Amino acid sequence: MNSLWTPILSIATLLTLFVYIFYFKETRKQTKALQNQVDELLKKPELGVEFDYSKLDYANSVSSMAGGMSIVYKTVRVKVTNIGKATAEECVAKAEIMDYQYTTFKEAKDVLLSNKNPLPNLLETVTLHWTRNLDTSTTMLDEIDYSNEDKFERLFKPINIAVNDYEFADLIIIGKEKLLGNEKPERYAIVRCNLNPNIKPNNDNLRVKGGYIIKVIIYCRNATSKSLCIQLKRGLSSDEISSGNKDVYFKEIECPKIAREQSHHRSLG
Repeated sequence: MNSLWTPILSIATLLTLFVYIFYFKETRKQTKALQNQVDELLKKPELGVEFDYSKLDYANSVSSMAGGMSIVYKTVRVKVTNIGKATAEECVAKAEIMDYQYTTFKEAKDVLLSNKNPLPNLLETVTLHWTRNLDTSTTMLDEIDYSNEDKFERLFKPINIAVNDYEFADLIIIGKEKLLGNEKPERYAIVRCNLNPNIKPNNDNLRVKGGYIIKVIIYCRNATSKSLCIQLKRGLSSDEISSGNKDVYFKEIECPKIAREQSHHRSLG
């Protein structure tokens, strides 16, 4: 009788071992597949943001086709790098313009008499354009026209930023405009954005001067950057400013809280 059961038990043991090995392999495959899915879900973009001053060493120039006007300008940009593990999708660069000016004597007096540190007022919230979307083929001022709706939408179209890649957004234009027959040029500094897409100022609310603070933050569909702030220490001149002396004109600061919104209520010229 024992001789009959011995082969049966041996077969049963082999079958059990086979089932166990098969089950173990399948379970391991499923576990690995699930882990891969989890790893993919955990992959996220991470945005590194910094101000870029390299274009302060190069002056660009444009002129009108009629020859009556010429503009020489330099640019402060924002550099955004994806240091994460997934593509940053549909990214938009936003900026807030702030200052510590007050519209009434009472406001200034209240701040001076209080024991609290003054908070800046929010003047404008704007969208910056990515330089990737910019048409750099023209040097004629007449052709840089963003009144066309399609051209304007392309300029401010959100972009994707691949892993280990970077993009630039224009922030401040420091310009000098000269008219034919006028020896004294107009100097200006503006935030180039959706409210003033050209290099020439057409919105006084976007003019910036000493004391102003500009806050930049990048919003993507799957990521948001930390806020970055820069303060103008003095008026800006395209003739003098360069990356070598940027600290004379700019100070990168911790972003302050905002006192209250003042957008569109007064001219900042």
